[in-house]
Amino acid sequence: MATGQPQVPRFIVCPVCHLRNDVTARFCRDCGLPLGFPRDPVRGTTTRRAELPSERGAGIAAILSLAAIVVIAGIAGYLVFRSFETTPVTAGANGASPAPSTVAPVGSVAAAGVVGAPIVQPTVAASPAASGDPADEPTEPPEEDPPDPPEDDPTPEPTLPTRTGWTCEKASIQDPLRGRWRVAQARWGRQDSFDRLTFDLVRLEGSARRGTIVAMEFLRPNRAASRYDVATPGGDRALVITFDGSLNLRAPISARPGLRSILTLEARTDDEGEVHAVVGVEGDGCARIVANDWRSGSDDTTTAKLVIDVRR
Repeated sequence: MATGQPQVPRFIVCPVCHLRNDVTARFCRDCGLPLGFPRDPVRGTTTRRAELPSERGAGIAAILSLAAIVVIAGIAGYLVFRSFETTPVTAGANGASPAPSTVAPVGSVAAAGVVGAPIVQPTVAASPAASGDPADEPTEPPEEDPPDPPEDDPTPEPTLPTRTGWTCEKASIQDPLRGRWRVAQARWGRQDSFDRLTFDLVRLEGSARRGTIVAMEFLRPNRAASRYDVATPGGDRALVITFDGSLNLRAPISARPGLRSILTLEARTDDEGEVHAVVGVEGDGCARIVANDWRSGSDDTTTAKLVIDVRR
């Protein structure tokens, strides 16, 4: 074997970490130190460490990567939230379809008791007057005058009864026959517990538009005398009988019946053509008016009696 030929080593020892590497390796398997080729005369003589990434550089890169991931995740979440926020509400809590609405802007106050729900506000329709177009304004129909009631059908007046009960207050009766009457005479007499004054009536030709109303009321004697221009009636009170309607006197009446309750009687026609009879009453007994002939009469009735009873 010639001694002049150089021997080729079977492996290369790393001068830094002293790891045996394959003879064809260009870098150390442990520390990464570059290794020379087998024919490199200076192979294995380098003592410089390979430039590897430092721990500080690796930490900064990891932080930047994490920050980028967080930013991307935030942008994706914001887009998803905006898509849910603009989604219209399709049904209420009870399953009924809600009224048309618009999504409120972000930052509006949410309805009480609803957390995280989309905020909706009712849609307000623009009024026609706000558009400024006179053609859009509603027009009111012209007012029409109510039709005039037919002249041939007058409104009927309420009809009073033909007799009253015993009362010390005002009371009235009415002639349902609508006759035209005249007082022919007045009569009086005693009954079991009351005194009776009777006016005999005679029916005249024709008919009246309204039946005669006969009203009675109690007054103080002096007041009755001054109001109806008659002599002061006797007794404690004055019972005034008023005939309002188509009724007249044949002649004025002035009498003193001298009964226990009915003491005096004055009947006359005033300046307006209304007949009043002022009866002087003794005591505090009540009175009643009865016209049975008016109640049971007809168009053929020619006479009637108007009765005033005064309790003793």
